[in-house]
Amino acid sequence: AIKAIASLSDDFKDSVHLLIVGDGPQKNELMKLTSQLGLSGSIHFVGSVTHNQMPRYLDSADIVLCLQDYSNLSNTLLEALARGKCIITLDDGSLDSFMGERLNEIVALIDPANIDSELPGKIAKLLKEPSAIKRYENRAKEFAMGNLRTVQKRSQMELDFIRKVISEE
Repeated sequence: AIKAIASLSDDFKDSVHLLIVGDGPQKNELMKLTSQLGLSGSIHFVGSVTHNQMPRYLDSADIVLCLQDYSNLSNTLLEALARGKCIITLDDGSLDSFMGERLNEIVALIDPANIDSELPGKIAKLLKEPSAIKRYENRAKEFAMGNLRTVQKRSQMELDFIRKVISEE
């Protein structure tokens, strides 16, 4: 994502900011890359935040990037959907059965094999067309409303299931 910000045209370089939320083993390497590319004013390392703080960061984003190495069906993606955010994620197959045939309408996909070449273009295209961002936001919110449950609802469903199993014994 840092390289994608560096690759954006001059039209966007001064107005785009990347927030990297969380700490991980690559943080120091990413901070070094940010400095080497002269992007310290555009890339912001927030560090670890509590679950309760995440909505604030998600709400501040025009576009949420979900670019995990293993599976993009992550808490970040689920929370971004629930907040009705425009999401760019990898077309790695991890969302196919979860989102079904509307996958391409709900999230903006990029090929994991071409991330370095596709991500800057996808970001720029969306920034040039705010109505496209709005469409993704609306579809994400619609999908979330019909398919996701709150923590309280999921917990209640689990408790109900446990009670049922116990009562059958």
